[in-house]
Amino acid sequence: MQPRLTTTISILSLSTVTGITTVITGIIPQLKRTFPTVPTTLIEWLVTIANCSALITLLLNPRLTSRWGLRPIVISGLLISAIMGLIPAITTNFTVIMVSRLGLGLGVGLFSPHAISLLTHSFTGDLRARLLGYQTGLSALGNAILLGFRPADQSQLACRLLAIRATGDCCWGRGVVRTGTHCSINND
Repeated sequence: MQPRLTTTISILSLSTVTGITTVITGIIPQLKRTFPTVPTTLIEWLVTIANCSALITLLLNPRLTSRWGLRPIVISGLLISAIMGLIPAITTNFTVIMVSRLGLGLGVGLFSPHAISLLTHSFTGDLRARLLGYQTGLSALGNAILLGFRPADQSQLACRLLAIRATGDCCWGRGVVRTGTHCSINND
């Protein structure tokens, strides 16, 4: 039995926010003007630290998922990313922003590997192949939309979109990872 349409859309929509950590790359010059006393290398680390921390949770993800289950890990990742992503919108303290970027990466590392694995474990045949193609396109589309907007602070926009996504999935029961079966990853 194939998952419901809302579940399929929820799984695919994970791909639209997996690249959220690199969205602020385009505003590094603006960040340099905002934080003139902070060295350029530290400002550039705002992008790098999120990716490094995502790598940590990516490596720990199989253990975390086997211990707590797929659904709680994905939802936790979305919530952590949303909360940490909103922090730069309410503070101008560079250290706090750096720590929030670290947390954003940790959250992204919790849900990003499941954008593909949920499709491969939930669907079969031609539908799986088609949905994996959509996943790739949606990932690129999500990045293009987030990078295409050029507000004064692009990171705030990206973080708000991630918060909307996480809130919708968690509060309105969109079934982020509900596959109609138990929520675990086969290690076969």
